[in-house]
Amino acid sequence: MSKVALIIIFNHKFEKNLPALKNIYQERFEDIYFVIPFYAGSETNVIPVYDHSYYFQGYIAQALKFISHKFDHYLFIADDLFLNPAINQSNYSNFFKG
Repeated sequence: MSKVALIIIFNHKFEKNLPALKNIYQERFEDIYFVIPFYAGSETNVIPVYDHSYYFQGYIAQALKFISHKFDHYLFIADDLFLNPAINQSNYSNFFKG
């Protein structure tokens, strides 16, 4: 089975959403990372990035050096988007063909 990491990208520093997002996705994905601009906290699965929120596509390039390379796929979503509840780490490839 392929190994996938769920990467949740914040375009603004709104750390208050971390507990809610963890609660939503922790049963569906074993490996979850959060990419948050200017994060200064101590959560080990939160990746700090440094760029303007209008150019948040650069966050991915900055975050890649922190994300373990043990994954076959990376599923990127925004912090203000809810991934279809039917999608999880075991069946994501049925939904996203490439």
